[in-house]
Amino acid sequence: MVQGLDRAHQFSAAAMGRTFPPEELETTVLAQQAAMAQALGIAPEVLDEGIRRALGETPEGQLYPRPERERGLEMLDQMDALDLFPVYRRLTGPVLIVRAGRLVAQGGPLAWFDELMAAYVKGLDRDLGELAAAHPHITLETLDASHAMLLERPNAVAELIRSFTAGLRSRS
Repeated sequence: MVQGLDRAHQFSAAAMGRTFPPEELETTVLAQQAAMAQALGIAPEVLDEGIRRALGETPEGQLYPRPERERGLEMLDQMDALDLFPVYRRLTGPVLIVRAGRLVAQGGPLAWFDELMAAYVKGLDRDLGELAAAHPHITLETLDASHAMLLERPNAVAELIRSFTAGLRSRS
C-alpha cells in the first residue's frame, strides 16, 4: 500500500501544473471530461464549463489546469498532512459525514490506482464505522455516488442534509 501511495503522490505531483498546447483542449482534455461525464451521468457541459474556467495560460500561450504548479504542490502537501479523524473526535455537536459509495474505475494504465483506492476505501469504511460507533453524535451516510457526488446527485446530497438538520430540530 505504501508503494501505491508513493506512486499516487508522484503521479499527482507530475500532473500538477502540467502545460499543454491549446489545440489539445478540445481533442484530449475536453474529450476525456466528456467521457467521464457520461460515465458519471453528469451533463457534459457542466464539466466542460468547469474545465474551461479552471484553465490558466502561460505567457507562451500554453494552457494548464489551475492551481499553478507551486500552489498545487503546496495544496498536495497540505492534503497529505490533513487528518480529520482527530477533529471529528473532538467535536461534541452533531456531525454529518456523507461519503461516496462508488469508485470510478480508471482502468488501463491507471489500473494500479483502482487497486489502491479499493484498499483505501476498505480502511476508510472500517475507520468511519469505528468513529460513528464510538461517537453517537456523528452520523455516517454512504451515498451511491462517486467523489463527484455534488455533480452526480445534488438532490440526494441535499436530501441527506435536509433530513439530518430536520432531525436536529425535532430533538431540540
